[in-house]
Amino acid sequence: AVFAGTEDLEPQQNTFELFPNPATDQITIASASNLEKATIHIYDLRGKLVQTEYNLTGQSISNISMLEKGQYIVKLIQDDGVSTKKFIKR
Repeated sequence: AVFAGTEDLEPQQNTFELFPNPATDQITIASASNLEKATIHIYDLRGKLVQTEYNLTGQSISNISMLEKGQYIVKLIQDDGVSTKKFIKR
């Protein structure tokens, strides 16, 4: 394989914003990229999957009111990569 430059070797930056943090009833997930084919997984700190969401829009609001208080990890899965962020449920 021939590389034209270092940009071919760098992983895709797949970032998103998550707010508010800490949160009580809902979190908003916003991304500059299209979220229509994205999936959101929310895990507790033990690694247990506690919530999944599909068919998102450019800004997705997730209801977290049924989650227990504590720390969680949001995993955003898109065609071009996976990103994670932590949040606190109060």
